[in-house]
Amino acid sequence: MMHLSEGTQSKWHKFLEYTKNAIPLDYDMIGQHVKIKLSKFPRDDSIIDYYQNEFSNITSSKNRTKWHQMDKYLLIWCVAKLLKVQQRINLVPNDQDWDIISELLQVDSQLIKLKWISLLHSNYRIHQWTTEEDQILKDVAQQFYDTNNWTELTMKFNSLSRTQRYPKQIRERWKNVLNPSIQKCLWNQQEKINLIQLVYKYGKRWSLIQNHIKSRSEYQIKNQYNEIMRNLKQEQLTNEEERELLLNIIQNSNQQIYNLIDEYQIKIRQTREASLKPQIKIEDIKMKVNNNCIIKESIQIQEQKQETQCKQDFQSQPIQNSIIQNLPQLCITQQNPQYQIKNSVSQAQQHFLLYQQNQQYNQQKPLYYPSNQIQLRFPFYM
Repeated sequence: MMHLSEGTQSKWHKFLEYTKNAIPLDYDMIGQHVKIKLSKFPRDDSIIDYYQNEFSNITSSKNRTKWHQMDKYLLIWCVAKLLKVQQRINLVPNDQDWDIISELLQVDSQLIKLKWISLLHSNYRIHQWTTEEDQILKDVAQQFYDTNNWTELTMKFNSLSRTQRYPKQIRERWKNVLNPSIQKCLWNQQEKINLIQLVYKYGKRWSLIQNHIKSRSEYQIKNQYNEIMRNLKQEQLTNEEERELLLNIIQNSNQQIYNLIDEYQIKIRQTREASLKPQIKIEDIKMKVNNNCIIKESIQIQEQKQETQCKQDFQSQPIQNSIIQNLPQLCITQQNPQYQIKNSVSQAQQHFLLYQQNQQYNQQKPLYYPSNQIQLRFPFYM
């Protein structure tokens, strides 16, 4: 087992001497345990240079709560080197390992373990809470909770527990489960109004809101707000619409919240439907115009077909041809009165003959003729 002598630099050099014969690090194995970008992990000489020129110059009295990226690489490198020279397969340090790393880096062992836990993949650091852990956390929280120093509380917890937790786990377990001031009863109207006022002021920052509602956990606060807004989920409100609703509830806090929500839901639907109506009317008008054009064109085509058919039928009748042949003579008769007097007998005979022909034609003519053609073809009888 490695034992470091006095002096930071001498400890560092002794560590390098102790690990120099270790085989190269297996970065794929390291990546299975901790969250790092393997492509950006520094080379050994870069790590050594960083420690000697920068990290070691920070006094031991400095509380290293803020770890830079190179600090994290240095911690991972030291742990991996130490376990590699001991031919240990898994990257799981024990208490003796943490004592060595703590002495080497001149950082409290609990703080180092805390940082290490935060670097692990979630499947390595998240597991069900035990009754023993809950009791330890209750005991520790009574001493540190008022200071709200979750890092210090976590370090104390990890020093007493057989399992290791990181600050976020400690804070959430205490605030959402173990805190004795948390109420389990249903929310009343005033609590809901207070919650809505805080959401209107701070947004959905549940941790911040929980500082103003000590009797409820973050989970309770978040779940209660989502329950209030549950019926509006299908409406997909914008941020502006949601804030408008919250303000309306705040201004009418004497009314039932869910009644106000129902009224607002109706208003939103009517507003959205009204905004769509002009578009619907325009589309209807366009459709009607197109349909009218199609109908008009169809009628014109049908009339043209009927007119063409009538012409063909009319020209195919022998009686029609006879009448057409007599039309010039009829026109001359109408324009020349003197001719009518001289030929009154023959004219009467011709009229009678034409009358007979016209009667016979009426019995055989087509059902439809354009009115202008009838006037043109039968001026004498119109």
